[in-house]
Amino acid sequence: MTATTSQEHFTSAAKTGQEAMSTALRSWGETVQTVLGMGAGRGEVPSPDHLVDVWFDAASEALTAQREFTKALLTVGTPMLDAMGRAARHTADTVQEATQKATDAAQEATRAGRANAARKDG
Repeated sequence: MTATTSQEHFTSAAKTGQEAMSTALRSWGETVQTVLGMGAGRGEVPSPDHLVDVWFDAASEALTAQREFTKALLTVGTPMLDAMGRAARHTADTVQEATQKATDAAQEATRAGRANAARKDG
């Protein structure tokens, strides 16, 4: 999967999550207006128990929307995280190989320098 495709999936998931959250909040707002008597035709005052139930029901809906959004992000993000992990391992392996080659070259140069010094002294 290319980075662009991953970004497109992530963007799509974010948009879907925002739409779900917007819908949940709009529903919550309408429910609160209705319960508090702010809607058309409401003249009675709701009981505290009813207000608590409505409040927690709306909060539950919002939390459910957030959960679905987060799971969607994880579903889209997992391949991206896997790719990043593979790239990090590849980079680490490359750095380790380069370090080993540099160490070997330095040791060879040191041996050659000692051999030249020994020839000059001897």
